[in-house]
Amino acid sequence: MMWARAERRENLVGTEARTGNKRHGIRRRSYSKGNPSPSIDPRCYALEVRDRRSPIWVWNLGALVLAFEILAGAGPPKSAARIGVLGFARDAPDRVLLSSNETGVFQLYSLELGTGRKRQITSIAVGKTSGTISPDGRWIYFLLDTGGSELGRYVRAPFEGGASMEVDPGSPPSSGLGISNDQSGKFLVEGLSSQEQFRFQRIEKGKHPLTLYRSGHEAYGPALSADGRYLAIVETERKNDRHYATLLLDARTGERLSEIWDGGGINVTHGPWSPKPGDERIVLHSDRSGFFRPAIFDLKKRTRTELPVDLAGDVTGEDWTPDGRGVLLRQRRSGRDALFVFELAAGRLASIPLPPGTVGACWDRPDGKVWAQVQSSTTSPRLIEIDRASGTSRTLISSAEFRAAAPLELVSFTGAMGDPISAYLGVPKPAARNGAAIVWIHGGPHSEVADTLSSSLQAYVEAGFAVLAPNYHGSSGEGRAFASSIEGNPMALELEDFSASRKFLLDRGFAPTGLVFAAGWSYGGFAVLSCLTRQPGDWAGGSAGAAIADWRMQFEDARGPLRGWTMSLFGGSPAEKPDLYRDRSPIERAGAIRAPLLIFQGKNDRRTSARQIEELLRKLDEGNKRYEVHWYDAGHSSLSADEQALHVRKTIEFFRGIVDRGSSTSVPAQ
Repeated sequence: MMWARAERRENLVGTEARTGNKRHGIRRRSYSKGNPSPSIDPRCYALEVRDRRSPIWVWNLGALVLAFEILAGAGPPKSAARIGVLGFARDAPDRVLLSSNETGVFQLYSLELGTGRKRQITSIAVGKTSGTISPDGRWIYFLLDTGGSELGRYVRAPFEGGASMEVDPGSPPSSGLGISNDQSGKFLVEGLSSQEQFRFQRIEKGKHPLTLYRSGHEAYGPALSADGRYLAIVETERKNDRHYATLLLDARTGERLSEIWDGGGINVTHGPWSPKPGDERIVLHSDRSGFFRPAIFDLKKRTRTELPVDLAGDVTGEDWTPDGRGVLLRQRRSGRDALFVFELAAGRLASIPLPPGTVGACWDRPDGKVWAQVQSSTTSPRLIEIDRASGTSRTLISSAEFRAAAPLELVSFTGAMGDPISAYLGVPKPAARNGAAIVWIHGGPHSEVADTLSSSLQAYVEAGFAVLAPNYHGSSGEGRAFASSIEGNPMALELEDFSASRKFLLDRGFAPTGLVFAAGWSYGGFAVLSCLTRQPGDWAGGSAGAAIADWRMQFEDARGPLRGWTMSLFGGSPAEKPDLYRDRSPIERAGAIRAPLLIFQGKNDRRTSARQIEELLRKLDEGNKRYEVHWYDAGHSSLSADEQALHVRKTIEFFRGIVDRGSSTSVPAQ
């Protein structure tokens, strides 16, 4: 392979503040990491956003955030801060890759289960939460980018710790699409993207990189078969609209062997290959029935066998049993998960006992036991090990107990087109209520609010706000038709759902003051700006993080994956749909804003560009609008525990100030 020592790139966060008093209030720009409120544990804060139609995590902190106690043979258990398991080495299963913020910023760590020895692998100022471990457990792979920009090169570092080396020093800085290692360790396949193309290349010692696949359309998810002969990816060759087909390639030459496509608007993604060398079966997921359902594709026979599972919601194949005779299935319904093993020969479905809540990553280990990362709205995340034979389980890695202010209740109300909208509701104790409420809008939009422990939502509830987090039109978890309903006309049905969310809170007395706020990040931040610009008389204020204000400018600045995502939302590019892009850009209606606005933006964000937020601020200044903006020195999100807690604290203080002053925007109480 081609290796070159990688330079460690770190950005030190400085502090600068500038304030100015204006006739209509205070405009404030802050550039400080700040200090968390003493009542907030900064290491509890995280966000989780996943495009559930895609085989990759868009970005994921919430599923990783844990604190742990290692059940090791040597000495007493050791405790650390929030930590999550990213994976283990298949051929050395006691070697585990972790992500932890015990230093205050998420970094990668290696852990040997037998001894409990843990080593820090990365020391990056803005942090690192994602990586992979080689099958033999010798190497940790991750994308080394600059300042959280998600633009860099893949590197590998020794499991025991030490300097990292670039996998392919000749490649230009790119966005990472994933890495898959050959079980024998002879080669790997890395996925890279630029604004113009997506490519997957084979990296082998002593040879030049060999491009196996290249396309101008989105492609993700490299996965090598157990014997290294075949490569699976998902692609959008027919139309760059984030509706995927699965393509199987010869991993030696890039020859196309088979494509599994179920038609326009339908997704076929892949799961893992069989763990047995020479076995050419791979798990597939298709949502042609309306929800994801698992199947087995045999490349050698060119046959596809649907697994006859009679379960509601999405069902996906997460892993194989070690003997290749069964598949570990996860069912997602109404924001809660269940696990099963499907025995292929018998056609039998066996339930795996789990506590109520959700499951993050899960694996069927070589010893036949199941690992699952579980949590709920009142239970801290933890990794449990389940013995399938006996049904017993034990906690291997557990978080410190978090005192939830209130359990989140699953509720439903009528939204756009008369469709039922599911949502999670948190209500403060009577003595703590301040008479106001928050509609918290998740990002994605193809993600969902689930039964997870959200420390930010709990902080809002503890501060006296009722909180409603809806799964609006475009969310995953309610089927393909619901998720696709916004495509070609974004922020139309969603606005009706947010209005219905606000009405739900008012009608049931959760906001007797009539003050309802909107808060969200990424697509949720765009939604907040849309609420304040297109429903200006309804909202008491908004908090928009990493938001999109100008879709045309956003498209110009976007990387390849984000351009494909944008075109799938709008049904075309800005050149093809100029009026729609203009109409749905909140910046075009900035003059209509009546409520105070709080904005968070990363300086190095390559998903939602800083340039379009700067232009929004200029428009707000021209209109003498009331706003505050906080810039943080990272990308789409900050991995600093203190910075994350600061965002929550600033939002609470901002909304509390409005509550204390009373309505400043003529908000009707209905």
